[in-house]
Amino acid sequence: MFRKTVTLILLLAAILVFTGCASMLDGEYTAVTKHQESSEMPGDNNSVRAISTYDELQRALSGFVSEHTRTGLLRFYDYDGELEDDLELACLEISRNTPLGAYAVDYMSSSLTRIVSYYEAEISINYKRAKSQIDDIVTAVSKEAFNIALYNTLKDFDSALVVSTDVITITEESIREFIEKSYYENPLDIVVIPTTTIEMFPDNADKRIVEITHNYEYSVRNLETMKTAFSDRIKEVAQEIEVVDTGTALLELCNAVCEITEYDGSSAGSIEYNRQNRLFTAYGVFVDELALGEGYAMAYKALCDLLDLECYVVIGRLNDVMHAWNIVELEGDYYHVDVSMCDENGIEAAFLKSDSDIRNEYWWDTENYNKCDGLLTYFDISERQ
Repeated sequence: MFRKTVTLILLLAAILVFTGCASMLDGEYTAVTKHQESSEMPGDNNSVRAISTYDELQRALSGFVSEHTRTGLLRFYDYDGELEDDLELACLEISRNTPLGAYAVDYMSSSLTRIVSYYEAEISINYKRAKSQIDDIVTAVSKEAFNIALYNTLKDFDSALVVSTDVITITEESIREFIEKSYYENPLDIVVIPTTTIEMFPDNADKRIVEITHNYEYSVRNLETMKTAFSDRIKEVAQEIEVVDTGTALLELCNAVCEITEYDGSSAGSIEYNRQNRLFTAYGVFVDELALGEGYAMAYKALCDLLDLECYVVIGRLNDVMHAWNIVELEGDYYHVDVSMCDENGIEAAFLKSDSDIRNEYWWDTENYNKCDGLLTYFDISERQ
């Protein structure tokens, strides 16, 4: 029994010596393990990504941009392609040819390093937009959705709208046409039309980011105050109109506008055409009580809208000077009404006129407006009162 015990002790000592674990007896321990690539690579906000193809490289760079990552790491394992050339090309493509890159990125660069069994690239991105601007981008999947968002900016005096869209019919021309159309058709909602700049990122691409910037000559607080004052005043005027029939209502509204405001004849034809100048707005009529032709036309349109009368603003020329007036519907026919000239020259001079009545003095794009060929006149309506 003693012999067996000694044998076991000697055997255990031999094992400890030959395995290197004898150092445990001296209070030291060294563990050596085989290196294994971790499937989860360290990085801030998932900024280290594994890449093996060019498509994966592009997706990774796009991901950095969408997250507003300024510095990120890419690791390349068995990469299929010319890595250094592909890195340079991908950085250029993402920052210039993709919507978000073209909109948000100023400059993107890479630095490539060999790390034993793989390559590692540090990506550096300089931005020309803040992360909050990227987060504020809205997506429009249809032209209708785009126009609704744009209309709300005009109504609420928002200074900017940034939209991601692949609707190819949304162009700079269509945007400007919609802004003008919205303004002239909705004077109760849109008190002042802004000057607007439009940029596409990238240019001439099917999928793009559209940045629309509105500029006003007034602060938002002043615009809101103007809208409230205008709304309150026009409602007061509309409440005083007794609607017997459409014809008499149209005449009463014309009279009301003429009584409220004064035509600024000294500015007519000499002042620079500027739709943010209050002389050209319905606000100028109802609050300032001083206006030019376009202001009269916008005020008349706004009153007609309050009373659900069909009315349009016409943009054209009077004696070779930029001018605006209205076309109204009455008993199935259409007529011209120039309220500013009614104020200047008497109601009968410019109320319920046909195309042929005004053609010698007025010019307008007849294809954009209803044909006016009704037979009623001011005198027919005035006799009904």
